[in-house]
Amino acid sequence: MMDPVKQLFDADFYLSLSPDVRHAGIDPLAHFLSSGATEGRRPHPLFDTYHYLEFHPRYEDAWANPFAYYLTHDALGGPDPHPLFSTKHYLEQCPELKATRANPLLHYLQSGAAAGLDPHPLFRSSYYAAQCPQGVNPLAHWVRYGVEQLLNPHPLFDTAWYLSQTNGTDGLNPLVHCYSTNSSPHPLFHSAFYRERNPEVKMNAVEHYLTLGATEGRDPHAFFNTRYYARQCGAGVNPLVDYVLTGKATGLRPQPDFPANFPPNWIDLAPVA
Repeated sequence: MMDPVKQLFDADFYLSLSPDVRHAGIDPLAHFLSSGATEGRRPHPLFDTYHYLEFHPRYEDAWANPFAYYLTHDALGGPDPHPLFSTKHYLEQCPELKATRANPLLHYLQSGAAAGLDPHPLFRSSYYAAQCPQGVNPLAHWVRYGVEQLLNPHPLFDTAWYLSQTNGTDGLNPLVHCYSTNSSPHPLFHSAFYRERNPEVKMNAVEHYLTLGATEGRDPHAFFNTRYYARQCGAGVNPLVDYVLTGKATGLRPQPDFPANFPPNWIDLAPVA
């Protein structure tokens, strides 16, 4: 069986973050195994060494080579390998992995993304795959190139809009920043409005709407009536996602008192706080 570290190690990514290794002509995997791991260097776009260690209850055991420790000890029950790869969320979509003890991250990279499995509540693999080059992993592409190219990881995360509304993301990926600060991800999802209307909700606002809130008829914005719109788009789809993807373009109304000839750029009038 192939060493999982060698199987997942991304030499090109490693060198892109380690120009000293590139200039020295050192083999990137050999460098990572000999010293790069203890220096906190990242071996793959979807393994964030410092994020993993920050949440690790046995920091001293994992410190020598966090990547190897994750692959051999923690894949199913330890900290997430990256802020945008939620092991819990992924396993909810393919619970059979628990029985086989297959590595969820490796599964996602090898077959899960192509099967439409999502690594995070705010990352839709099939949606993003339509925007990036064919044959590449959607989340890995987003982490490396998607922000710079202003690609959207989910119908309810508008990258360009989000960046225009913030005063900086503290060096974080904007989706990570949005999720961790419970900010509004899209002009039509007003997180402060959602939290004020639903004070009992303790989880991330947009995650709650996507998983529970829409089916409970909760509204994501003062301009969007979930129950009203759901009667137009039918069952089995998230009303706001449907509106963003197709409903607005086909003339469906987000709430009953919007006239049919309402300005097409009305979305720009939405509150952004």
